[in-house]
Amino acid sequence: MLLSASTLEGMVKPDPLNPVWHRFFLYDQRLENLSPGDYRLNTLFEQDYKLFLIPYRFAEGVAKFIKLLDILNLGDRQALFVSAMRSKRSSVKLTSPASHQELKKNL
Repeated sequence: MLLSASTLEGMVKPDPLNPVWHRFFLYDQRLENLSPGDYRLNTLFEQDYKLFLIPYRFAEGVAKFIKLLDILNLGDRQALFVSAMRSKRSSVKLTSPASHQELKKNL
């Protein structure tokens, strides 16, 4: 595997809005470059490059959650969930009865 320092950092600390999972060169035993269609990232990280497995699975989970938010069609509330996902604390709390009722309408 050949990759840049910025790609390495992006794979160890992934940004869901700027994925870098295919920004590397992977070579087989004959030193031929493999295309992304020649391997599965999950298998590659499970077997050969375990350093990237946990960040990759986390990024997959975030991507699935974002897809779920798209499916739920939360309107203006979607941005609140996405921003809360990117920080440890959120200044907006959806715990009031009015917030619950509004969310129930969408669900």
